Amino acid sequence: MSSRRYTSPTRTAAAARTRQKLVRSAVGLLKSPDSLKKLSLESVAREAGVSRLTVYNQFGSRKGLLEAVFDDRARLGGIQQLADAMAHPDPYQGLARLIEIFCHFWDFNRQIVTAVLGAGGTFILFKLVNGLVGLRVDQEDESVGLDLSQHGERAYNE
Repeated sequence: MSSRRYTSPTRTAAAARTRQKLVRSAVGLLKSPDSLKKLSLESVAREAGVSRLTVYNQFGSRKGLLEAVFDDRARLGGIQQLADAMAHPDPYQGLARLIEIFCHFWDFNRQIVTAVLGAGGTFILFKLVNGLVGLRVDQEDESVGLDLSQHGERAYNE
């Protein structure tokens, strides 16, 4: 007898709604003073009105919860637009667009960014950007890019 995996569209939709509710609850907690210190699976569960086990089953850990929150904030804050700005054929217009995107992102997430940076979270923010659009280019892209062609030097040490 072969085992068949059970999937239910209703259950999948309910799980997605619960996950979004948990992310919203975590965002709300992150907007409070000393937010990163106070953020835990228990505090998010309490805020969302679910059990700690529900939060654990959705995210696996506090780190997983924070990653989901940062992914949500990045998506809503427009960070996914960075790739297009970085690929703009006019470097000045591309830079202007990068600045515009980052200003919108910082403004949209002001309280959370302040909390994360206050807790030494610059590293987390760079990891977020790197994961979404990448901070470095590969050697082939770099060899045809501005650094080598216009300045005669590479942007990154080998």
